[in-house]
Amino acid sequence: MKKSIFAVLLAACVLPSIFALETQFSGSISAEAGRPFPNVKHDDLFTSATVKADGELYVYASKDITFFGKCQTVYDKLAYQSDAFDASTSDGQFGLILKEAWLDFTSDWWALRVGRQINSWGKADVISVLDVLCPKNYTTLPLLNTSDAYLGIDAARLSASYDVYSVDFYWIPFVRSSVLPLSKKHPVRKIIDEELADDLNEYVQIGKVGEIEPSVDNCEYGFRASAYWKYADVSIYGFYGWDRVPQEYVFNGVLPIIVDFPHNRTKMLGADASISVKEFVVRLEGAYFFDSTLMPTLDLSSSEIIKTLIYEPEKFHAEKRDIASSVFGLDWMPGSWIFSAQYGANLVLGDVEGLACDKYEHLATLAVSKRLFRDTLVLGAAGILYFKDWNNAFILSASYNASDDFVLSLSGFYYNILTELPELPLFEDYTHWGGITAGIKYSF
Repeated sequence: MKKSIFAVLLAACVLPSIFALETQFSGSISAEAGRPFPNVKHDDLFTSATVKADGELYVYASKDITFFGKCQTVYDKLAYQSDAFDASTSDGQFGLILKEAWLDFTSDWWALRVGRQINSWGKADVISVLDVLCPKNYTTLPLLNTSDAYLGIDAARLSASYDVYSVDFYWIPFVRSSVLPLSKKHPVRKIIDEELADDLNEYVQIGKVGEIEPSVDNCEYGFRASAYWKYADVSIYGFYGWDRVPQEYVFNGVLPIIVDFPHNRTKMLGADASISVKEFVVRLEGAYFFDSTLMPTLDLSSSEIIKTLIYEPEKFHAEKRDIASSVFGLDWMPGSWIFSAQYGANLVLGDVEGLACDKYEHLATLAVSKRLFRDTLVLGAAGILYFKDWNNAFILSASYNASDDFVLSLSGFYYNILTELPELPLFEDYTHWGGITAGIKYSF
């Protein structure tokens, strides 16, 4: 009670001082509901039922000092996003996410930003190989939707710039993991084989991904140097930190099963380029990952996998290899159309015998959008194809700007998982699965 009274008194003293400064506030309220297509497993369940309120606040203390904060409150009837909340109710249906909260100090040629911040790396989309800095929220469906997926890093960023050149240095003392769809109420968790579900309940207590303890030895470091020329943007990157998702886990493309597996120290060097030629934009990314972890191949039934995880976890220990990754993208923007195609590939350096991967794996994405009626209606289609086993997924979308502040949206997504894994029959329920989602958003 005393703490609550103190917090109220502190806010009463501080808030008037804040709003006495120059401030800028904006926000939005959105709602979303989704259902699977008829005649798929669990077609009677909602895939999403959320209401979100976002708020952004800029406070300009002076010409050189700026504070920015962005929060999101979520009411999630299904409670499947609860692992992504910074604070939540006991039932996991209502939560708060602190997206960003940073303080900027700037001068003519340098800047220092301290606090929680979101920075994306790379020029590609969906399959970017350089975007390793910020963790992501993978609890939302569909998987091709990357909007609002970034989670902030708690870091200090020192920047310097001269003419068209800039350089950023990152120090990240507090490491955050990506959030996986592990909640027992998550729709993905409900589309699994009943035998596997029973095994999970009997042998495995699934929880959050293990956190990395803050220490001097566990700090992360990042570097980016960029040049912004008239017809091309070019950047080089360096990162020494931790995998945002542990690599020592079973992830069948659908259901992650994690039993306290550790994160892996990762080192990455990379570069990208974006080149404009009239209506075309060429996007290139390349990265070299040192000592990446790869899982071994396991020829086991679903029951044996679960028991092995518990009693013989050493069989799941990954081996390390260097990996070279690249992405080539091409955008074409004739008039009100936008066509975007990408091709990405991973090459494992070294022997892959006994590992659950091929030496060379590749995939492609294609997206098309069209603006109509003075740009008030946007129709889109996007798809992704994994050439290994030809697994694929796609999404159709439409959004209508009824006014400058009011947007209606509708989308449908579909997964076609063709991998044949008789020991994991959950794929039989996920081979043809998808749904439709409707949303509404008001901005102010």
